[in-house]
Amino acid sequence: MNLAKVASISALVLSTALLGACGGGGDDAVNSTGTGTGTGTGTGTGTGTGTGTGTGTGTGTVNTTTAGFAYIVQAATNAADGTASNYDGGSILKCNVDSAGTLSACAKTNIPGLKNPLSIAISGQNAYIINQTAYDPELGVGSGGQYPIVKCSVNSTTGDLTACDSGSPWLETEWAFEIAANGSAGYVLKEGQLLLCSNGFTKKCLGDGSAEFSSGVVGADLTFANGHAYVLNTGTESSPASILSWNVDATSGALSNMQTVSDASLTTALSGDRPAGLAIRGSTAYVALTYSNRVLECAYNATANSITGCVNSSAALPAIGAYTSGIAVRGNYAYITHSSYTPTSNAIVKCAIGTDGKLGSCAVETGPNFTTRIEDLKFAGS
Repeated sequence: MNLAKVASISALVLSTALLGACGGGGDDAVNSTGTGTGTGTGTGTGTGTGTGTGTGTGTGTVNTTTAGFAYIVQAATNAADGTASNYDGGSILKCNVDSAGTLSACAKTNIPGLKNPLSIAISGQNAYIINQTAYDPELGVGSGGQYPIVKCSVNSTTGDLTACDSGSPWLETEWAFEIAANGSAGYVLKEGQLLLCSNGFTKKCLGDGSAEFSSGVVGADLTFANGHAYVLNTGTESSPASILSWNVDATSGALSNMQTVSDASLTTALSGDRPAGLAIRGSTAYVALTYSNRVLECAYNATANSITGCVNSSAALPAIGAYTSGIAVRGNYAYITHSSYTPTSNAIVKCAIGTDGKLGSCAVETGPNFTTRIEDLKFAGS
């Protein structure tokens, strides 16, 4: 979720907006030290029996191999100034992710011309970044222009982003705050639209196969699962929050057959809070809430295409001095982002996902050091 929009939209409707992708990666392995004791009985030829006890210790090294990579989008250093004529200082923070889901060895990626990045999508050996160059009150076509989509190559071994271009302009991406790549198509999410883009974001994002939202729908987050696109709708003062679904054509990526797939349990569980992020794993959908530091766990039925029975997670989430901005799922872990214009208030909380889909063992990831506000978090690697 882009918190820059919280202030601007809340004045109108008290609703707002805004997060991985998995590909190939290394083998998972953990070796550790340990001690043990044991007893045993034995028989031998002849007569007599005997028992014995023994203890032993062993030493070794802990090997948590890199299983993938995390990409954290950080806003421009002057993004807090909503009238800045030229944003600057935004960055992508790349971290290694080991087999325990821990983020480490985090380092900034140098991408020339990156101003105020808003979101990143990883697709195979390519990464795509929405790059807002300047604040623009004229719907993106005046001083700021269309938000270019910067394309980078992804090194499958190191996860590094290289050979980044200056961005493709004129893609109808003004005010877009999230980008996604799914199958053979790309998508950008705005508060009022989910636009279908060409594979590789080489053509204008608009037209047949895109979705225009009806009155009362405010897009906040986007995810894909089981042949469907799901948009988290924050709602308005007069329209409740909900989760919307579209069928995704397997060949063209075109969107069709919009449905509301959440039930009244979502509104009840929100208790007046604003939803910030949506993630789906297995038979559970997770909804992160903006203000109350809560995550909702809902039953996801892929066959019926429904999200029902939303309740508060029983996981004890650490107190963070920043609003919740989104949630991402990778493997057996969920990552909850907290974003602030104060760099030290930004945080990523990792929770383990149990076999029943419930969250637990939540703690702040200490690997990343943030210099600006978190805008997005995506993953690559198995």
